[in-house]
Amino acid sequence: MKAWEVIRMLERYPKDEELCVSWWGKELFTDADDKPCTDEQWLKAVEDFDANEGYEHINTKIWEILNYVIYEKGDF
Repeated sequence: MKAWEVIRMLERYPKDEELCVSWWGKELFTDADDKPCTDEQWLKAVEDFDANEGYEHINTKIWEILNYVIYEKGDF
């Protein structure tokens, strides 16, 4: 997902709204020698992530946890 797409989605919320948000950026990934990943490595990783359902299974688990905490029922 491009940063501008995230910004556009977030602009729909009031500025003081509480949200649960997570994302990963290229700058978070380094090798054993603390060398950052390259643009090419990052693009390959993002494309592979998107091609393999991305957040779909992770989002389901997050939904279950939040739903459990909110309503105190369901799987967790």
